[in-house]
Amino acid sequence: MCVTSPLDEEEALAEAIRIARGLGAGPLTKRVSARMRELRLRVPKGPRKTTRANPAGLTTRQLEVLTLVADGLTNAEIAERLFVSSGSPSTTLRRC
Repeated sequence: MCVTSPLDEEEALAEAIRIARGLGAGPLTKRVSARMRELRLRVPKGPRKTTRANPAGLTTRQLEVLTLVADGLTNAEIAERLFVSSGSPSTTLRRC
């Protein structure tokens, strides 16, 4: 018999929502979300409308950082321009 913790169940349900959203399975997403609410778990938010509209699924910030990289700026220059820490541009790029 396999014993799971509430954290394991929350992670599994959150992953189920991410997969269902990626597949465009609206009814499944709603069903899993409802189950998470029943268990008083936080339902993860989906991507923003602008991110969904991007063919590559990139966020506005990711597009902004990629544009600055394409313009030849370094991470430090990008960080200064966007008013973020010096590590933020590389973190953003890793998520692309």
